[in-house]
Amino acid sequence: MSQALAAALGYSLITALLFRNLLPVITTDLYSDIGDPLLNCAVLAWNATHLPLTNAWWNFPSFAPLAGVTAFTEHLLGAYPVASPVIWITGNPVLAYNVVLLLCFPLNGIATFALVRELTGSAIAAFVAGLAFAFAPSPAEHLSHVQPLMAFGMPLALFGLHRYPTSGKRADRRLARNAGRHGAPPRYFQRETVPLASIEYRSPPANADAATPRWTRRLRHPMTRRRRGGTSVPPCFRGLS
Repeated sequence: MSQALAAALGYSLITALLFRNLLPVITTDLYSDIGDPLLNCAVLAWNATHLPLTNAWWNFPSFAPLAGVTAFTEHLLGAYPVASPVIWITGNPVLAYNVVLLLCFPLNGIATFALVRELTGSAIAAFVAGLAFAFAPSPAEHLSHVQPLMAFGMPLALFGLHRYPTSGKRADRRLARNAGRHGAPPRYFQRETVPLASIEYRSPPANADAATPRWTRRLRHPMTRRRRGGTSVPPCFRGLS
């Protein structure tokens, strides 16, 4: 635990150093540009003021008179536990967005730290792996897109998948399932990371006020075999659904 806390502190200090110009104006300014960050601020504010997955929540105020507009972009519900309390307390979605942005880097690092330490038993290797995952050059290209920066769910899901076959604990199974479900990268990032899978979406109804859209995503991978009644699941993933 002390090693994990030291790693988290190290990743946090590096993040503070990299974003030192943002910290003095964290309540008023947005990092990078005002395109997608401003849209994401509006999405976070919408989430904080509307109960998620309700009829009203699905109708983001844009592209009128179309309904179900929330489904047109990332809903950022993965940031809800952090961003919404900040907005409830301060009423400042810019601050909430910046807090989410700054937390992405240490969370990505500590999640990778946990995975690699479990795999190798080495805290040094785990710390270096966390640095590589959290502060690699590729995320720097998406600093105006907080969605792909929220990638900590991927190493956490792998951490749970690795532990569950040997531990048999429900906590590890829930971690693998929930981290993979809620920490998955957004749709445009999935096209780069899961090129062999076909992603199918069921569109929301024309009248979103009449029924809440039910979104389903089904990944079909060559590892799976088609069986009567559906697609079979590889043995390593059984028991996680």
